[in-house]
Amino acid sequence: MDRDAIIREWFYRLPKGYANAPYSKEEMDTLHEVLEENGLNGSIFVNEVDQLDQAFHDAKPVKESVSDEEFIPYLSDIMSKEAGLLSAQVNTILDTYKKLNEREKESFQSNLRKQSLKKFLTGGWEVYRKFFAPIGETKGLGRGELQILLAIDNTKSGGTGKKDIVMEDGDYEVKELTKNHNFDPAKDGMATKFNLTYTLQDFFRDTVSPMRTPPLGPDLFETLDSLVEESSKKSLQKLVDVLQEYFVPIPDEKIRVFREVSYGPMSNMYEGFVLLNEIFYKTKLDTDVQDSRVTVKSKGEQETFWISGEDAEKISSSAGRPETISINVGDTIDDESKNAMIWLKRLERHPYVQDPTTMVQEFNAITKNFFENLKGLIWYEMSNPKPNFTDKGDWKNWVITHVTRGNYRFALKSKMNMSKYKYLAAQG
Repeated sequence: MDRDAIIREWFYRLPKGYANAPYSKEEMDTLHEVLEENGLNGSIFVNEVDQLDQAFHDAKPVKESVSDEEFIPYLSDIMSKEAGLLSAQVNTILDTYKKLNEREKESFQSNLRKQSLKKFLTGGWEVYRKFFAPIGETKGLGRGELQILLAIDNTKSGGTGKKDIVMEDGDYEVKELTKNHNFDPAKDGMATKFNLTYTLQDFFRDTVSPMRTPPLGPDLFETLDSLVEESSKKSLQKLVDVLQEYFVPIPDEKIRVFREVSYGPMSNMYEGFVLLNEIFYKTKLDTDVQDSRVTVKSKGEQETFWISGEDAEKISSSAGRPETISINVGDTIDDESKNAMIWLKRLERHPYVQDPTTMVQEFNAITKNFFENLKGLIWYEMSNPKPNFTDKGDWKNWVITHVTRGNYRFALKSKMNMSKYKYLAAQG
């Protein structure tokens, strides 16, 4: 390669499409890469980083810009046919392009759809910085998508039927985060698609809602008091307190509809399940529930009474034997107490009470499902045109925070308050 060819190749690889002295270390590193690839010694061209041959100082960008009259029809054609944009979207590009200065137009032309994803992420995006913001005003495109379509080779808009950007190696989503570092995955995050939603709804229908009215409410402890052994009365009171503190304040309607569920309720539910698990399975409450009963019939009338598990075992082991046994007969079982026992046992058997990590696993499954259908996620901080990237295999960097408009939302785990929200810390 001659000197001019080397300069052209060097400029082509730079994000801006040109370089001016004094040259940065990154620019010089790129130059030496070109020289090494062509078997040349950099000293032939460069004595010192800041003392390049005059040919470099006088060099112009790789490609002299063509006139707007010649370039604009070409730009319009390539963005509609190759990138798959609608006419209104193309017009947004043209309007923004016309406002660029001459140097910006030269760089725009020399980089148009020539970059790799890697080059785009590591600085190539700067050429199309001014094409980030206007996209929010263009129907069908999110902010940041146009930068990608202008810069990266062989990219196509996914439209409404696919992901945001289609590249040769697969589909990519493009998202701009909110000020709280989260984004809406749209239909890929619809709450009605996932088991987590229905399991929480079942809990409120079967456990929380019945607490608000008789026969269980308004004094739940009094209703359940006769159902447990004396030694577990404190555990029962703690159970009632947990339900009252962590679940009852959440409106039934909010969970039934499951359209807007914020950080607070999500956190309360998870922490509540952890505490309920500890009460049932790390105390004697689960074994001290008096769910044994004896039924007697006298003068044509039948009555059923609570008895302890030990007394039930006495009856069973002594059946048919001549010896006498003594048992303690508890309260009469009416329909209300039957319902209370059913309610208590259903609470104990709920999957998130049995194992709160199941709730976390289902959070993770939703996140993993989103990323598994992608090659990667290109994301932007709010109003910042600098792109970031998450490979599909790095889905654990994201967590589900809350529900908005019926969709689970994803947020950067590194930006979340883990000490405040334990359900976020548990994910990933």
